[in-house]
Amino acid sequence: MPHLANLLEWYDFGSYSYLTIYISEAFFPSSDTSALLVTFFAFAFSFLFRPLGASIFGHIGDRYGRIKSLKIVYLLMVFSTVMLGALPNFNCIGNWSTILLFLARGLQGFSLGGQYSGALTHISEAALPSRRAFSTGIVWAFASFGFLLAGIVSFIILNIPILKNLSWSWRIPFLLSIIPGIFIITEIFNTKEQFSNNKPSNTIPIKEAFSTHWKVIVLLILMAAADNTFFYTLFTFLISFLKKQLGYTEIQVLLLNIISLLTLCILVPLAGYLSDKQKQHTLLPFIGGLGLLIFSIPCLYALLSHNMILVIIAMMILVIFQSMYSGPCSAIYVESFPRRIRFSGSSIAYNFGLIISGLAPAIITNLLLHTKLLLMPGYYLMLFSIIGCSTVYTLYRYNLT
Repeated sequence: MPHLANLLEWYDFGSYSYLTIYISEAFFPSSDTSALLVTFFAFAFSFLFRPLGASIFGHIGDRYGRIKSLKIVYLLMVFSTVMLGALPNFNCIGNWSTILLFLARGLQGFSLGGQYSGALTHISEAALPSRRAFSTGIVWAFASFGFLLAGIVSFIILNIPILKNLSWSWRIPFLLSIIPGIFIITEIFNTKEQFSNNKPSNTIPIKEAFSTHWKVIVLLILMAAADNTFFYTLFTFLISFLKKQLGYTEIQVLLLNIISLLTLCILVPLAGYLSDKQKQHTLLPFIGGLGLLIFSIPCLYALLSHNMILVIIAMMILVIFQSMYSGPCSAIYVESFPRRIRFSGSSIAYNFGLIISGLAPAIITNLLLHTKLLLMPGYYLMLFSIIGCSTVYTLYRYNLT
């Protein structure tokens, strides 16, 4: 069940990414790049609420059980997604539509702050220690598949002849998640708690995590920032960048995303499996970060070529190295803390890192507006490659995982 819920949560999150242009037209009527920029800030706004969700749901998960926390998370997940799909647009209620959009995004971020780390914690504790990176890599793969599914559903609905010219067709992908959402809620409320014989922390879990593991938390924040900046740059920013700045067609962008995300879904668990075999989870992320540092600019040149063969090859190179980085990271998040504070510690570190990474599309768009430098996404990837490599090396050097 956590796998399916994780897929649905990231399907909802991914739908916003794929429909950014249409949402900007509905809620920010300006037709220039500034409307797209504000929509990206609405995307980033949700990440500000993720640490709050991580703190609250992590506390519930560590003190009262993982399943109890996930029940509340899934209820909020479905409610916020339906709210987003049903919002009146700017022409109906003016600026209130913008306020409600940010509120819906905040609720999504709040629920996701507990969902992903909760799923990682729940799955990792049920897995054999020798297969922990592979098992948590599958959680990551389901999230990526949710992104892929969002792209396919959005493309199909927006290209159905009877719906294509309707101003509200972008809402359908969000509203479609109601039925599976109700099924997930029903199932999770019938799920029994695991490992109930383990004693929870006698202190406040998040307070103990910061007082005893603050160095690890800082490093994991930076690792999560790098990990997710790679993903959001490649699969959120580049979606709009390829269409709006470089003139690629929707079919070309969809094809590129299907190939790239399917590859990612396969390679991330594979990287986790190889990491389990090595019994050292920091080696592959270091190699992956180094590869992104070296190949980001050459791959951006390929994207600018408008040659689809070169574009696909470039994306495959970037995806391979991102998979090497991301595959073992999920295991590092949860293995860095004892069980009594694992949910809180991993959630707070991961979600503070996501505040940084969630700003990537907005920051890169703003830098493009001011510099007109089309290679800016490559330089941004290089910056976080350096941060990512430095972080995993420090974790290895001082044996902090």
